[in-house]
Amino acid sequence: MDKYIQQLIQNNSRVNIPGFGALMTAGEGGGLMFNQYLNFDDGLISGAIASAEGISEEEAKNRVSQYVENLKGVLASKSEVSINGIGTFRKDGDVIEFIADSNAVNQDGERAPIEVIEPRATDDNANTADNTTSTSSYYYDEEEEKRKRTIIYVLLVVLLFLILAWVCLFVINKDNCVYRLFFGAETEQVEIVPEPEPEPEPVVTEPEPEPVVESTSPEKRYNIIVGSYNDESSAQARVARLKEKGFNDAFVLPMQIKGVQKYLAVIDSSNSLVEAERRQEEIVDNYHIESWMTNSGE
Repeated sequence: MDKYIQQLIQNNSRVNIPGFGALMTAGEGGGLMFNQYLNFDDGLISGAIASAEGISEEEAKNRVSQYVENLKGVLASKSEVSINGIGTFRKDGDVIEFIADSNAVNQDGERAPIEVIEPRATDDNANTADNTTSTSSYYYDEEEEKRKRTIIYVLLVVLLFLILAWVCLFVINKDNCVYRLFFGAETEQVEIVPEPEPEPEPVVTEPEPEPVVESTSPEKRYNIIVGSYNDESSAQARVARLKEKGFNDAFVLPMQIKGVQKYLAVIDSSNSLVEAERRQEEIVDNYHIESWMTNSGE
């Protein structure tokens, strides 16, 4: 691999070693220089190997990659590695220093003659040889590249802002879009709608008791009624449930109401109106059973 690098440096002002750095000529009478930041693969070395040995470009790139890995390994372990006829590389922290071999150039400043194997001509190699100028021999300023990228980013942001302003002004809303962009949106007047007053709760009225009519059963006078039924069986069923709850005095009271035969479920009764009203209140308070009162007999 060393011989290919030697041969290429004779015909090219710069030879990139992919992933490692670039060897460059410093112009007339200058000798060789090294720049570790120019480490991209321009295909020069792999193209020369593929052309000289008749192998594929991919195989040549793999050989170059393996060579670079070995170069880095030796440099990491010994902090120094040499390329025959080129020079010596020394590692100082993250910086790689280069000392050119005295045989790399003649005393009059010309590169030493070496038997050259002409690399395969490719568009990339031709462009590299033709377009390389003496400015590429100067030290690569990474900070300068960062500044250039920063300037580009700033210009892109400004351009984007101008495009946004133009869209707001002429496309979206040409009356107030730009004003809102700089000064914020106008405060919209929000009409405060008073909450509706809650509707009053409906008044629950107690059902009016059915009219008192004459009864064919004169046993008790004041009866506490909890249900009125058209058939006797329903009334009897209600009375049975009342007795299960402990109202043993419950009974069915047949009665004619407006010419219609009704069967009333009586939960309790009394000959005294005061006692019947007291008993009715007690049933409502303790058992929550609604009722009304009627009388039977005189």
